[in-house]
Amino acid sequence: MSTSDKEESFDSTFDDFLSKFLATESSELDDHEIRAFTLKIPKTYIVSEDRYQTVFKVLFKIKEIPNKAIYNDSLALLQRCFENLDFNKFLLQFWNCDEFKDREFGPVGYSFTESCPRYDFNGVAPTNNDIVTINAKAVDAAWSMLLDVEATVNSMLNTYMNDQPMSIFYLIILRRFKCLGDYKLKLGGKETPLFLHFFRKLAADLKDHKLNIALSCLVSVCWSPKGHYCWSLMKPNYALCEIMDHLIRDDDNHVSYMLALRRLYTPIAGFRCDIEWNSESKDFDNQALFLIHFIKYYNRKQSIKNNDEVFNIFKHFKASMRHFGRKITNLSSLEECVEVDWPFAYAVINLLDIQNFKRQIPESIFKALPQTEVEKYVSLNEPEPSLEDALTSLMELYYLCDPNFQIPDDFYKNLWSTYPHPKSIIDLFARSIVKAFNNLKSSVNILIDKRLIDFVSRISQYCLDYSLVESFSCASEMNFDCMFHF
Repeated sequence: MSTSDKEESFDSTFDDFLSKFLATESSELDDHEIRAFTLKIPKTYIVSEDRYQTVFKVLFKIKEIPNKAIYNDSLALLQRCFENLDFNKFLLQFWNCDEFKDREFGPVGYSFTESCPRYDFNGVAPTNNDIVTINAKAVDAAWSMLLDVEATVNSMLNTYMNDQPMSIFYLIILRRFKCLGDYKLKLGGKETPLFLHFFRKLAADLKDHKLNIALSCLVSVCWSPKGHYCWSLMKPNYALCEIMDHLIRDDDNHVSYMLALRRLYTPIAGFRCDIEWNSESKDFDNQALFLIHFIKYYNRKQSIKNNDEVFNIFKHFKASMRHFGRKITNLSSLEECVEVDWPFAYAVINLLDIQNFKRQIPESIFKALPQTEVEKYVSLNEPEPSLEDALTSLMELYYLCDPNFQIPDDFYKNLWSTYPHPKSIIDLFARSIVKAFNNLKSSVNILIDKRLIDFVSRISQYCLDYSLVESFSCASEMNFDCMFHF
């Protein structure tokens, strides 16, 4: 008889034993009979999914057995069957049993082991990447989660935090437990993955380096390995929303959550992060909501380093949307409540190529727009709009935008007819160039090259100061590196 035939024939034997177990009073159960049956179970026997509900009934009965010998032997019997089944399916269905539905935190706190984890990773080398060992230890951890999910996950997270050499191995194991992401608790009116419940308890009082370590775990378990074994604990959407929820609080932990966001978008070699953007979501995995709340961190008050980090995150955000064929299409303008630094926001909107979007621009530029262009923009109030304000704003935009972007002629072609100006505007232009440079030099890397001459020449074509045109025409023939000393 083949192995498969033996397993099929054992199904009826298994069914009969479980039926008898359930029908027998707990006080009448025989631990010798249970141990004898355990030894009969074929090592390769797999409990089929249609038998899970019966096994769950057995588990709930075991929980109420006062005799420790029968209690332990009964669990040992089920552990023998547990080794070969799909533990993610089994655990998820077990936690969704009616017995847990009236409990506020579902299976959390439900224990067969008096709140003790039952996995054993002793003897595992920190660098062990043997798939056989990993599979065996994942089953070990799964059995422990069945007996007490709270004690097991808390223990794994605490070990991850405090045993650096073993932290990578714990991440490998945790990624196997999709059920921890698929099972949801109702917390604060939102469907929340079970894993996040444990993570929040862990991270609640952490600061600085310890918080960075914890957030590294949150991010890493959401990455999927490239190749055949594509396991991840939960969708990176949940990590994104958790990180953003804390990031926008702008508290003492802001730096840690910004670092976590960057790490989420930039997995280590061999992994990927597939955020599933959803324009219908009410959370930060809605690409428009992410933009609205994150764009404020790109501004002139930030250091060059911080702005570079934020802009790089926007680049990864763009690539992430492109990977799933997503764009921002349901956003016509930035909401008034959003704090934005207009040229920085303009640069981001350019990067993301958002169409039909009303961009914010200073009043000094807005006043000079052709009437046909007014509806495309939102005016930002200035105390006393002037030509110098408009030119300074144009130079700021020039310094910030991609070299391949051409600032619209509509921004400057009517400036000279809108504002009074001296006969010669060379000094005015020079002041605007220097003022814009000084405004931004601490927040962005500014490249001064011959393209600046081209841009100023384009603007000057619309004014009547021919000396300005001649000056910049001559400048374009000079050694540019000697022209500006800021």
